[in-house]
Amino acid sequence: MPNRDPRLPRLLQAATLLRDHATGRLSAAQAARADLLARLAQFDPAPLDSAEAELHRAAQRHAIWAERHRQGLLQNLARQEAALRDLQQAAARAQARCQVLEKRTIPPRGQSS
Repeated sequence: MPNRDPRLPRLLQAATLLRDHATGRLSAAQAARADLLARLAQFDPAPLDSAEAELHRAAQRHAIWAERHRQGLLQNLARQEAALRDLQQAAARAQARCQVLEKRTIPPRGQSS
């Protein structure tokens, strides 16, 4: 078996820290996205049952207000989803680095260093 690079354990430690950090950021982004989706669901329009003109006008004003806020939340959601994709890729890269370094650091069964 070729001599292992003595830096591998430190590289593995650094890669593990980066993976844990990336995974934590990914979890936080997923939680923020779930919160935003829950807030967004509150703006779904309610059906109108009343024929009263004033109630209808108030409902229309509310629908306009809700749609404006809904659009703002949708823009935030689009930004969060883009960030989430970036964080997922970073977490996947960090995980892959750890796996490669673990394979190079840990000797195969039956062999000792």
